[in-house]
Amino acid sequence: MSTTFEHRLLIGSRGWQHAGWQDSFYPDDLPPEWRLTYYANEFRVVLVPGERLVDETLSAEGNPARWCEDSDAGFRFVCETPPGLNTPADADAFLERIAPFGERCVGIRYVPGAEVLNRRDELDVLLERLASHRAVSVDLAEPPAEGVEAILTAHRCGRCWHGPPASAEFGHGGLALTVIPSPMADLRALRAVVETCLAASTRERISVLVFDGSPPSVETIEQAGTIADLL
Repeated sequence: MSTTFEHRLLIGSRGWQHAGWQDSFYPDDLPPEWRLTYYANEFRVVLVPGERLVDETLSAEGNPARWCEDSDAGFRFVCETPPGLNTPADADAFLERIAPFGERCVGIRYVPGAEVLNRRDELDVLLERLASHRAVSVDLAEPPAEGVEAILTAHRCGRCWHGPPASAEFGHGGLALTVIPSPMADLRALRAVVETCLAASTRERISVLVFDGSPPSVETIEQAGTIADLL
């Protein structure tokens, strides 16, 4: 069954618990456990870092069920796989952790290690597991080899884009994910990125633009949102 998405483009950041945002984006007296609610009032999506989705870090104050309670029903999550997700058992454990998100999770960012890319049969099984539950965007450091591209196509997995100078080749599937290091001072370049992301959006594929950094630039995220509203 196909899914129709309300938004042409969702814009946000990788993570929301950035100490560097205190006193600049977050009010200085805002408790850390209230940050997601504050963030979700400003932006519509967040990429949950993989290191926050391992058993050792999930607690009563930090878990998918709690994060859904701390944000409104229209807020969306993209979930990043933890480092070292190399086996079907790893994939099953990850999918179990993110299950409480339900439809609030619009996709998965999977960053495969070299060892998985070199074992095509295992990559095939992993992507079959992940893609059967959520739209998947595979983040590759280099253009995929012929065998890898065939596996992505078979499971309708997209490819993560990191902006110019690389061309945008999102591939297949229900998630067109872009992750950009911030800040972007060149507004023309930022507009080009936003236009590319908007063009990737369809009624059956959601486009998500995420800014990364230590911390991500709130100004750049806001500028991207303004540009998207104007286009």
